[in-house]
Amino acid sequence: MNNRNILSSLSQLGLNQVQSQIYLTTLDLGEALPKQIADRTGISRATLYLAFPELEKRGILIPFQKGKRRLFKAQNPEILLSSLKDNISELEQSLPDLLAIYQTDSIKPRVQFFEGIEGIKHLYQKTLKERGGIIRAFQRISA
Repeated sequence: MNNRNILSSLSQLGLNQVQSQIYLTTLDLGEALPKQIADRTGISRATLYLAFPELEKRGILIPFQKGKRRLFKAQNPEILLSSLKDNISELEQSLPDLLAIYQTDSIKPRVQFFEGIEGIKHLYQKTLKERGGIIRAFQRISA
């Protein structure tokens, strides 16, 4: 798999180009200082420091201290894959509940009231614009 395919795969996981480059570089370097990552990727250190928190939060980049220095290490790709599979499994377990919400929302009737001549005109305009739905109009006749 070439580098372009790898970047495409990482973008499918929701990583932008900068985040993908940081991850690939730290995979290659092992333990790395931000300066080393910046030198290898050509990304400014300011941009790196903006990207690090999101990568850490997602478990893609692991920060650690070595003496007084803060280094970064890439998460093992197999662990990332396992984590993604767990997320998919959780979503699959929630799917029946999500579908129940989705399906009931689409079949709930909406009721609107229109009064007078202007209401009838508005209702008529809605029937011309409506596609696929059923519109019923009732008129109350006073005695």
